[in-house]
This record gives sequence, C-alpha cells and structure tokens, in this order.
Amino acid sequence: MLFEDGSGLIVPMKARDQVFGTLTLLWTTSKRRYRAEDLDFTCDVARRAALALDNARLFTEADRANRLNDEFLSTLSHELRTPMNVILGWLDVLANEDVDEATYGAVLETLTRNANIQVQLIDDLLDVSHIATGKFVLKIENKDIVSIANEAVRSVSPSAHAREIALDFEVGPGAHVAA
Repeated sequence: MLFEDGSGLIVPMKARDQVFGTLTLLWTTSKRRYRAEDLDFTCDVARRAALALDNARLFTEADRANRLNDEFLSTLSHELRTPMNVILGWLDVLANEDVDEATYGAVLETLTRNANIQVQLIDDLLDVSHIATGKFVLKIENKDIVSIANEAVRSVSPSAHAREIALDFEVGPGAHVAA
C-alpha cells in the first residue's frame, strides 16, 4: 500500500526468541516522518507487548498443568483407595464374623491379591515419575482382559455385598483371552 505523504514503522513483537507478530505504525495523511527515537520507542513497546503475550501463554500452560496434576492426584487417590477398601472390608469380616476354613482361605487370597494391587499401583506411580524424568523403559505385555475384569469384580464383591449391591459379570461373545 502506498501513501503519498505517509511514513511507517513495522517492528517484530519478539520475546524469548519467539515472534508473536508485528507492531505496525503508519502516518497516512500527515507529512510527519518517523525518526530513530520513534523506532527505539516502538521496539520497546513491541518487546513489552510480546512479553505480556508470552507471560499470558505461560500462565495458561501452568494453569492447565496444575489442573491436570489435580486430576491425576484425584484419580491416584481413588485407585489407591479401592484395593485398600477391599482389604479393610475383609479384615472387618474376619474380625466380626465366624468364618469357615474355606472362606478364610479365600479371604487370605483376596487380601494378598489386593495388597499386590497396592504394590503395583505404587510401582506404576514410580513409573510415572520415571516418565517425567525421561528414565522410563517401556515393557509391552499381552494381558488377559477377561481375567482382569473378573478379578476387579471379585475384589469389590465384599464391599458390594456389605452394601446389598448385586454384581453380575458376563463375558460377551466377542471377548477373547490374549495369547
């Protein structure tokens, strides 16, 4: 665009080696011309505007990271509490009821299994820490999802039974066991 009696400045809005845009100043109807001190001032304004934009971006990213961290801690708390509730539920049964030998064996198996789930959750938490620090080595395994789901149902059965909640677990025709 040409202006007969105009003058203009275009300076980058740059902060931390990132360009956010340009700041453009134009005189289109005056015979005024921009001078060196106008350029210095405009560069300073553009730099400050870029810093403000960058700070807003960084604040948004930090806020999002905080929310994700809160969600992670909430999920982790729930996942750690679930096997602990099973353990506490069965310990309560053992403390307050007469349990036959067969049931006692099943209770010990359930307690052991859920204690092992707690250990696995803690190991998984350590894995998350290793991922964050770049020290994680991925180990891929096939898992039997039907067995895992069945185990989950068995784990929460005492709590469900205590609350008079009926649980039913069915495997659909498309489900298969991993090799």
